[in-house]
Amino acid sequence: MMRIPVLDELKSLGVEGYLVGGVVRDFLLNPSQPLELTDLDITIAGDAVAVALQIVERSDKFQILETYPNFGTAKLLYNGTLVLDFASTRTESYAGCGSLPQVEQLGVPLSQDVLRRDFTINTLALSLSNLDTVIDTCGGQADLSARTIRLLKPGSFLEDPSRILRALRFAARLGFVWAEDTHDQLDAFLTAIPASYRGGGERIKTELYRFLSLPESSHKVHGLQFFEEKSLYRLLDTRLPPGIRWPELSNRLTILKDRLSAYWTDELTSLIYLSLVFFSFSEAQAVAAAKQLGLTRSETEIVLKSREFALPEQADPGLIYEAFMLMPFASACVGVLLAADFKKAVDTLSYFKANLEGITLETTGDDILALGIPPGEKVGQLLKALRHAKLKGEVRHKIEELAWIQKEML
Repeated sequence: MMRIPVLDELKSLGVEGYLVGGVVRDFLLNPSQPLELTDLDITIAGDAVAVALQIVERSDKFQILETYPNFGTAKLLYNGTLVLDFASTRTESYAGCGSLPQVEQLGVPLSQDVLRRDFTINTLALSLSNLDTVIDTCGGQADLSARTIRLLKPGSFLEDPSRILRALRFAARLGFVWAEDTHDQLDAFLTAIPASYRGGGERIKTELYRFLSLPESSHKVHGLQFFEEKSLYRLLDTRLPPGIRWPELSNRLTILKDRLSAYWTDELTSLIYLSLVFFSFSEAQAVAAAKQLGLTRSETEIVLKSREFALPEQADPGLIYEAFMLMPFASACVGVLLAADFKKAVDTLSYFKANLEGITLETTGDDILALGIPPGEKVGQLLKALRHAKLKGEVRHKIEELAWIQKEML
């Protein structure tokens, strides 16, 4: 376990602090692997904001970044590098399905604080004053050993449906299985989704992206199949009907990612999978679901344009350039993944990225006007034809571009 920089300060204040949740879970799963963290969540048995302010007064190694007294949280920066998120132990309640939690009481015992969490494996804690002893009040260690995802309490999915996607992500990332009672609670929720719950929102979107961006693996493939079988896309928008099928292309995606590794990001993986989910919706359903989920304008464009991509039939540089340049990269990747001739499509996209994407004209419309061409469609037509010539290697720089234009004017 890494050295916790705030230990001495908490000890001198007589305050008990804990590591709770994911960091403890991951440490117990791989105790020999050092934790390289840029931020750390610390639960304070008391008023976390007051404790944070006292620490800053006592040491110039810490500075306050944010405080939220109503929620009992504070964010500190240690030595300009490590972010420490302080949170008071607390109890919470939910006004309705999918609503934000409301703080009821701050400074409660740790055994009460952990009851607001999602799964038993995320209730495990380590006291900062005794990092050798695991605090387990909810059976988390048994489920961790059994590699099982188990809801902490009945009605948990009803409080926060994004926990469904969190369970999916943990199972895929850790290779865990769902407990039978957790499966039952999922089925009960999906059978009787509250009429007031419309789906979507920031938490659903965040958890969906986190799941979809996971590296390709057999566990992720199983999670994607589970996502489809259970119609979990309805969490995006509950008006969507159950039973929609969408393409599962994990193997193709792995090949495409390897070929385009220089251009790949986790966000690209998420956007491609999101587009594949949306691909099976009607256009009206896709537009409504994008709005309900809270997609940005660019994200919405990507999922909608993914349906429009068509690979050019001819291996013409100009046609290839136009096909890919007029399409968001993620949308083009979806088109490639769905292509009948996948190998040809991958080769074409790789060729575009390596040889065509960076080619630009040095000649502008003003340059063409200066040559005596009157304003109008002819200017755009000449620029398009010139671009095709440059993509084919017929011209290399501005002098040759202008010479090509003058030749065309004859």
